[in-house]
Amino acid sequence: MIVVHYQTMKILLHIKFMEGFEMEKRLKNILTFLIFGSILSNTYSQESQYNFDNWPGKNSIAKTGIELPKDFVTKHNMNITKGSSSDAFIFRFYYNVNNIAKNGKLQVAVLSNSDEAQIALLNYLESLSTRIKPPMLNNEEFEYGDVAFGQVYDGEFRVAYTKNNVFIVIHAPLKDAKKIAYDIEYNIKKAPVWKNKDNKPSFIF
Repeated sequence: MIVVHYQTMKILLHIKFMEGFEMEKRLKNILTFLIFGSILSNTYSQESQYNFDNWPGKNSIAKTGIELPKDFVTKHNMNITKGSSSDAFIFRFYYNVNNIAKNGKLQVAVLSNSDEAQIALLNYLESLSTRIKPPMLNNEEFEYGDVAFGQVYDGEFRVAYTKNNVFIVIHAPLKDAKKIAYDIEYNIKKAPVWKNKDNKPSFIF
């Protein structure tokens, strides 16, 4: 919708050659209002679609020094990808020895607070290209994290969720995904509270 407004603005601003500078100013003000309103409407639509205001886990304690120990990586047969850092990791792993095309994924990012983590989750959900968005999962379906969305897609369980100030995405068979989620949850729970605001919260790897 923003693109349409931009193209419309380019056309309408040509009227300045006929109506003068004051017309141009009025049109700019009107179109700025329309664009801003479109952005707010789109954001509100995203939040209402996923019931964002009622997500559990808001105002959770922020953690830092979250361990991702070597045995965690070897246990799940993972490989770290390029571009990972102390506050964000992406791991790839094979869970089907008979089909190397089956490539699982673990993505974790630690943010400054639970609000930022949940906004990251909201943006992730909105970015998905699938026509049917994943539903919110209850504790019987997925007992980890504060709020989780997921579904089985192409024979693979794909879940995105937050725990405290950590945003997590897992693509793997359901059984494997729950094992990984259990280990991550354990390490988040035992991690210290983030108190030194001069340094960003981070993982220990």
